[in-house]
Amino acid sequence: MGTQRTRVAAEAEEPVRRSVAAVRAAPGLATAAGDPIGHLQRSAGNRATAALLRAINTEASLIVVEHDMQFIRMLEGLVTVFYQGRVLIEDTIDAVLADAKVREVYLGTADSHG
Repeated sequence: MGTQRTRVAAEAEEPVRRSVAAVRAAPGLATAAGDPIGHLQRSAGNRATAALLRAINTEASLIVVEHDMQFIRMLEGLVTVFYQGRVLIEDTIDAVLADAKVREVYLGTADSHG
């Protein structure tokens, strides 16, 4: 992760810099899930966190595990939804949110509620 990540992290406050260090990276791959993302969101806010992750994504493939769809929308990338260990759909956030199967699996159907 080169100059853009370094620049964004250097401009951030100390708690954010510590969280950036927690984003695990292999050559060409960065992952962000759980505590590091939550800490970044609390410390820097969703917009700053999304900007940082977009900057990282210019230099590496990025995997973000997150269920907050408003935050995911800020990342402006493809979304992959998994269900029972398999890819259910991979598309834009708008297509994912409009997908009938995604809605059925994650929100249930009228029949399943009662």
